[in-house]
Amino acid sequence: MSRSADAWSTPRGARGGAGARDLARGPWPCPVCGRGEWWCRVSTDGAIAWCRYVADGAVTRTTNAGGEEYLHRLTGERRVRAVIAARSAPAAGVAPLSPVDLDAMHRYLLAAHLRITPQARAIVRDARGLTDDEIAEEGYGYLPREGRAPIARALLDRFGDDAMRLPGMRLATDPTTGAQYATLGGAVGLVVPVRTLVEGDASPRVVALKVRSLDAATPKEHRFTYVSSARHGGCSAVVAPHYPARALALRAAGHRVVMLVESEIAATVCSVLSGRPAVAVAGAAGAPRYAVAVARAWPAEVVRVCLDHDDSPATRARVDAFALAAADALTAAGIDAQLLTIPAPHKGPDDFLAARYRPRTTTTETFPS
Repeated sequence: MSRSADAWSTPRGARGGAGARDLARGPWPCPVCGRGEWWCRVSTDGAIAWCRYVADGAVTRTTNAGGEEYLHRLTGERRVRAVIAARSAPAAGVAPLSPVDLDAMHRYLLAAHLRITPQARAIVRDARGLTDDEIAEEGYGYLPREGRAPIARALLDRFGDDAMRLPGMRLATDPTTGAQYATLGGAVGLVVPVRTLVEGDASPRVVALKVRSLDAATPKEHRFTYVSSARHGGCSAVVAPHYPARALALRAAGHRVVMLVESEIAATVCSVLSGRPAVAVAGAAGAPRYAVAVARAWPAEVVRVCLDHDDSPATRARVDAFALAAADALTAAGIDAQLLTIPAPHKGPDDFLAARYRPRTTTTETFPS
């Protein structure tokens, strides 16, 4: 794991502190004694706690106007609790992980703890037309409802304190005992590893996890969500273009025409079924934001923008505006841009291709020009 020396540090603020450290004072549960009072303090980097009540394990003790306090050096979950607590201080903050570290943690999770289930597999095999080998190639997984705390502990054991900077990692409180523990957030469902190209890095990196809900009652606008800790004071998910494994294989084979689509699963389905590479741009609004970056990172000679069709005239007008803005940005950058439309009654390019190529054949077929 790569980690900078100041990964947990924050700028000095108005709270003062021992030596070069900023201090934050409660009320929140002290990581040493667990009391939610104003007396105990922590350093905002989570490395040290000054506890009024617990002497066992302290490296030293000090005396001030308030009485004795015991200095504890924190590691593991106690340090994590200190960092979370210290975020109530204006000076507090946690640096995000690098793409390399995000990739390592996400790949570990997918391989060891988030293995795909038959129900999740059906979303991309039975409904979208992918084979088991193609699903394995893309590295899809499943985020269960139960067992989140053991997964979080496994991450901490393997990657140390840095694991708490992974989007999705957070602290929860046991309602019975009041004890805090690390856990992993995120919706229940099919996990799509968001694989992107990073400037200056020869290897694609899994920088985020996106979950496709399996609950049929989930509204369309909430069906796909990132695994993130933002609502709990932790790190937000990285939003980036997604390059399916099959698309990257086609890129390596020399394909220089790439299609931009909205969702990560759609990009995989299009790449596999058409034999032409497709990249997801994190929703319709991402098309103008990422179009030029994708074209240059590829590099692509032609970019085809193919966003979803919606029955609502207002939504369709908004999506069409995003598509036109993406095409304009590509043209301004000197890149050949084309707009593709989805023939009715299909909603997206993946739906169109899944219908066109079902049942699957053994011959190589291509998306129509």
